[in-house]
Parts: sequence; structure tokens; C-alpha cells
Amino acid sequence: MSRVPSRRPTPAPRQASGIPRSHEQTGGDFPSFLRPTDIGKGKLGARAKLAFVASVPARTITSNFGRDQFVLRVKLNGKVYDWPINLDSGNHRRLDDRFKGTTPKGAVTVEVKDYNGRPYLAIVG
Repeated sequence: MSRVPSRRPTPAPRQASGIPRSHEQTGGDFPSFLRPTDIGKGKLGARAKLAFVASVPARTITSNFGRDQFVLRVKLNGKVYDWPINLDSGNHRRLDDRFKGTTPKGAVTVEVKDYNGRPYLAIVG
């Protein structure tokens, strides 16, 4: 009896060890997330105007707490931030009413408010 050679798939060529190369052209990091403490040191009632960075589209993420969010790139006092907004929240509804599902352009006014003892940013204008 003769043995038939096995038909195992040939293994993929080994890659050099290390981190795979990035396909992103900018090679930069994401900006820090916008927090209530970035506006008036988090003092309740502090207001600021956030300008949208229109060249960067919104992206969706899942937070550490399992909530789906979308992230908008905004500018505050010359510094760029990523602003996470919970889906189906009051801020999401206000943005949807104002921009009708299109990419936000221009600016919005936000205010530091309190919910269950935790400060958050609310769109007020």
C-alpha cells in the first residue's frame, strides 16, 4: 500500500514580529475627550461655544459602560477635542432636530449641568 500525501494547506508566510503598520496617513493620536471640567473648571452653569470641525466625520463607539455613542470633533478655545454623545440622549435629539441628520456645521452653546450628582455638558443653544 502506498501512502497518499496529505493535502494540508500551506501555512501563510510568517510576518516579522511586532505591531502591524498603520494604514492611517496622519499617524496622529485622537484628541482627548471633552469633559465638563474643560469648561469653566466644571462649575455648574458655566457656558461655552463649541465649533464643529467639519472635515472630520462623526464616528461611533461603545463606551466602557456598554452605551453606544457617537463622537464629534469640536474646537474649544483653539484646542481640538472629541465630544462623545450618547445615542437617544437629549443632546442627540437636539443635534438631530437642528441638523436633520446631516454633518453638524457651525457651533453650539453648551452648559455644565448636573444629573444625579455628576456634571455633564448640555446643549442650550
